[in-house]
Amino acid sequence: MICTNAISNLIREGKTFQIDSAMQVGGKDGMVLLNKALLKHVQDGLIEPQEALNRSINRRDMMEQLKSTEIDTSTLVAED
Repeated sequence: MICTNAISNLIREGKTFQIDSAMQVGGKDGMVLLNKALLKHVQDGLIEPQEALNRSINRRDMMEQLKSTEIDTSTLVAED
């Protein structure tokens, strides 16, 4: 996350639940959500899909992103 004016305002106003959306819009500024970065590492062969799932803070979304690619998710276990 890059602390842009928009991010600063969201934090100051207590609207932290909107930071994900601001980060998606802030892609041009170099911001990347964790699951998107994890998925890229899986696709690049740097980490295994299970490791991406384990490191994700939104496992449901991570699993959906993995399934949306040609990555085999049949053996993945969502640990809590």
